[in-house]
Amino acid sequence: MKLTTLAYAICIGIATPAIAFTTVPNSVMAAPKNPEGLYMERDWGVYLEFKGGTYHYRGTNNRTGKSLELAGASVNTTKNRRIYTWNNAGTRYRITWQPSDPDVIRLQVIAPNGQEQLNRLLNAEGGC
Repeated sequence: MKLTTLAYAICIGIATPAIAFTTVPNSVMAAPKNPEGLYMERDWGVYLEFKGGTYHYRGTNNRTGKSLELAGASVNTTKNRRIYTWNNAGTRYRITWQPSDPDVIRLQVIAPNGQEQLNRLLNAEGGC
């Protein structure tokens, strides 16, 4: 009778959550699909967010307080990295991210003439 009660409890899901939480090792957890949240360094901060089917960028110059908001990145994906590019009147704002190192992004700003104006590594703020 006790075995029947245990089998019934498992079938209706009473014991399933405990089994699911205790049998999945951390190494199996999936890496994030996209960088999101706040990434910073001394001079620059970038907030990235995917909402409404669109990838959003908000870059802030920490020295001047000026910021720029962009939406609708083009995405170039390889196995090891993802490159998100926003275009603002010919100036390209590029974020390069590696899922194997989700707490770091590379921010590049490229002028319309192709000259790189900024190239910085930014770290996730608060472990994002």
